[in-house]
Amino acid sequence: APPPCFISSIVKLTNGLTIEGWIYMRSSGGVIFQRGDDRGAQPYWMGAESDILNTCKLNFGIFESLTKTAFISTPFARDEWKHVAGTFDGTTGDLRLYVNGRLAAHTNTTVRPLPDLDPSQHPAVAIGNIGMSQHSLHFNGMVDEMALYSRALTAAEVTRIYRAGKNGKRLLPTRIRPAPIAPTSPSSSRAA
Repeated sequence: APPPCFISSIVKLTNGLTIEGWIYMRSSGGVIFQRGDDRGAQPYWMGAESDILNTCKLNFGIFESLTKTAFISTPFARDEWKHVAGTFDGTTGDLRLYVNGRLAAHTNTTVRPLPDLDPSQHPAVAIGNIGMSQHSLHFNGMVDEMALYSRALTAAEVTRIYRAGKNGKRLLPTRIRPAPIAPTSPSSSRAA
């Protein structure tokens, strides 16, 4: 396994990010994807919760400090697979949440994800639970093809991934042009 300092430098995303994948929520509550430590610092996260009417919600947020956070949420149906994507663009401050390729929530913020976690406080990146020492916020459902990107995907990219479905992620259209076998010019096709 790579040393912890190597792992933390890869996921220290402060200028833009996307958390994206497929989820099946059985009941509300729990962490879907998170970077954090035992102090409660969570630079970025996606999770599920329910309100007092037991309506499930999908949440996506960023954390700069205990007093500076930004998050968005949207109602979320249980017991069906859905594609989700949370994007943060550090240039514009846009925080967006997509469900099945459609924008479900948006806000603009001056909050930026906390870059550094405390190495003595069990820093971690986790899927389906918090990664710190407690492991107490498991997601009650299933996750598939979760991905973390170091930039905010565009709406078109999120839609393309959703539409690809079981065919996998394709951010850019692929065009394959066969290479010419031999140069073609009028002089090369004449008989000698």
